[in-house]
Amino acid sequence: MLKSILMKSIKKMKINKETLKQALEIVKPGLANKEIMEQSTSFAFIDDKVVTYNDEICISHPVPDIGIKGVIKAEEMYNFLGKVKTEEITVTQEENEIVLKSGRAQVGFSISTTVKLPLEEEIKETSEWSKIPTNLLTAISFAIPCVSKDMTNPKISCIHLNKKGIVEATDSYRIIHWKLKKKLPFNSVLIPAVSLKEVVKLAPNMVAKGNGWLHFKNEAGTQISCRTFDETFVDTSPILKIIEKGIVFVFPDKMTEVLDRAVIFSKAQLKTSGEESISVSFDKKFLKVEAQSETAWFKERVAVKGKKEFSFSITPYLLKDILKQTQECTILDNLLKFEGEDWIYISSLRLKAE
Repeated sequence: MLKSILMKSIKKMKINKETLKQALEIVKPGLANKEIMEQSTSFAFIDDKVVTYNDEICISHPVPDIGIKGVIKAEEMYNFLGKVKTEEITVTQEENEIVLKSGRAQVGFSISTTVKLPLEEEIKETSEWSKIPTNLLTAISFAIPCVSKDMTNPKISCIHLNKKGIVEATDSYRIIHWKLKKKLPFNSVLIPAVSLKEVVKLAPNMVAKGNGWLHFKNEAGTQISCRTFDETFVDTSPILKIIEKGIVFVFPDKMTEVLDRAVIFSKAQLKTSGEESISVSFDKKFLKVEAQSETAWFKERVAVKGKKEFSFSITPYLLKDILKQTQECTILDNLLKFEGEDWIYISSLRLKAE
């Protein structure tokens, strides 16, 4: 009888290794770097989903028929799957342990059947799902590079999603203001740009408002929830209303190719400093692009006509996205302005090219 009881408590199942690994990769950004709360560095397998939660974002992805129920420390499990060669893995789950078998390799992980993450209290939608307005994700992508890295000041480290259909951000040196065609199906909120960066990666098509959270969902059933702030955003209207005439400058067609080379060094810079930017300057004869990492630097000049010297800093992929929509900008006394059909980007200038 004892043997019969023990056998009933053991669950054995074969799963596709790549399917599980991809699911864990999707939810991995929701893990905390260190255990800020219990289970925040773990994968939680609940109701045919794998879930991660770090108090700022929560990500869940469907894993039907996986045969795992409970909470497992993330790092060792994820790293083990990265070394597995077989297509299928045998999963055996007992009350407090899960065993993964790949060929002759076996690994056992402690598993807790008690979920202590505050998912029911925090991540519970309170509104119906609505379709995301056209260009919302594009507008957010434009806004992400324009925020401050100072997370202690939500107003300038967050992106403002205004219920009137406006997406805006500023770091006190740059402003992006995007007017969508439709109003947003939720009240105005501020969301940290680092959270929305993960939202854009998942390409959601639905949104729902929660209590202190905004939830997004894509066609694959992946859901990402972002903690929101209800503070009043910075009033950028005095800058946006500037209508003085400036000097028009047209960026050359080959600028995109130059940016592709510069981004090699700005990405290396990002890994070491957390910042990614290039310098763009003009001296009435040449447009110069510069980038620098900890161990290398890049400069390239392009001959182009213009009437006024200027210099500014920008994230290279943002400039690439802007130039896809317009190659023309306006140089004011101390500002540079790009303007599209639905958006305005303004940056402070260094008047003399360096």
